[in-house]
Amino acid sequence: MGSEGEFKSVFISYSHVDKDFARQLAADLAKAGCRVWRDEGEIDIGERLMPKIRAALDEMESVVVVLSKTSVNSEWVKVELDIAMNKELKKRSVVVLPAVIEDIELPSFLEGKLYADFKDPQTYEATLSKLLRALKVQRSNLPETTKDFNAEGTIRQDDRDSLLKIEYNLNDPNRIHLIRNSVNEEIRKVRSELTDDNFPLKAAYNKQELARRMAAYEEITSTLVKMLIAGCHDGKLPDYNRIWVKTLQDVAEHCAKGHFNSDEKIWNDFRLYPALLLLYAGGIASIIAGKWGTLAELFVGGNLRSEEGTVPIVYAVHAWNVINIDYSEFVMKEIEAEEYHTRRLNIKVFQFLSSKYDNYISSHEFESFFDMFEYILGLVHADLYQKKSGQIWAPTGLFVRRRHEYSQSPLFRFEENEYESAREELLRRKLWSGSIQRFQDIKLKYDDFVKKIRKDNYILLPNWEWSD
Repeated sequence: MGSEGEFKSVFISYSHVDKDFARQLAADLAKAGCRVWRDEGEIDIGERLMPKIRAALDEMESVVVVLSKTSVNSEWVKVELDIAMNKELKKRSVVVLPAVIEDIELPSFLEGKLYADFKDPQTYEATLSKLLRALKVQRSNLPETTKDFNAEGTIRQDDRDSLLKIEYNLNDPNRIHLIRNSVNEEIRKVRSELTDDNFPLKAAYNKQELARRMAAYEEITSTLVKMLIAGCHDGKLPDYNRIWVKTLQDVAEHCAKGHFNSDEKIWNDFRLYPALLLLYAGGIASIIAGKWGTLAELFVGGNLRSEEGTVPIVYAVHAWNVINIDYSEFVMKEIEAEEYHTRRLNIKVFQFLSSKYDNYISSHEFESFFDMFEYILGLVHADLYQKKSGQIWAPTGLFVRRRHEYSQSPLFRFEENEYESAREELLRRKLWSGSIQRFQDIKLKYDDFVKKIRKDNYILLPNWEWSD
């Protein structure tokens, strides 16, 4: 292990304050042919940290320690360094390679060591090459176009390190074209797989076929979902919103081809499931980050043709439009309507997305953000629906069935002061016509609609309760 030409294994030790740099470095080392271990990407929720990290340090050939004003005082980094330095003494070979990113005084036990000087961003590439040589990785052996980007200038999406590189580039306004190119390439890949040959409209209606399509749609859109989550959460420039809206609109338009003029309505409607996943993914990420303007753009920044003409995306892309038992009772009985009722589809979306936000929130917190997204989606849709029909109707969500006190439900929480700035930003984006009076009127009517649905029309999901 460790001879020339083999994959080198590298443990990156860093303070999480420096995670952006660590992500960039991890992506570049991986692209150069290293097997990289970072605790953010490798430790599963619920695992004990120290045994996992000690095992990784024992397994990896080299340790790159990212040194900053924060990390030199980090007890966690000190523990990792102590283990690595002991390994270096035992092996009597270089194991620890410092990567300095700020002006600091090196810890005494690292004095005399050569280090990679990453303090100047302008010399990042040159310093990276020196670090790779120290790791005995021949970067020049790679095709020139794969050092950072492929021949078309798009970031490769074959592995999760490409996604980490996207997250890092979101902070660089000079690389917005690279993000756009990369996302567009992934959109083309997704659309090329969402074909009538792969998902024929005349297929039999049964539970097995529905499950097959659901799993296939989730697999096909998985990378694009991760891109939207990273982009909507971490993207700091207003220009990025246009990329995420265009992503959602391009996929929704492709999925909705023939959506409103075909006799094959069941499978035609279900073609919107990939767009539904993307809307939820980006919308929930926006709420987690407090980017309410991004959420508003996803809801109404793009349009889609429907049976009722051209409408905002949120009006056409929701669970009831993806799988709706009202128009075909016979067909839905055939595919076991009770299990695959609209609310069950919400559960499937919840399950698919629940692990996608582990870098930002805990699994327990995800439930709250998911519920808030579905609730706001309902409020926006209710407003649009009333403008078209004069009546109140909108999709509801899992929050209707949660086992929690009423005071913890979105119906109550969206009135709290902590959401005042959110409401103001959404109103500035002309949701609810930009009127606080209209918002309050729609909210009152939608809340009554939700309570009536729960009370009169549906049985609670198993083991779930609602306390008024």
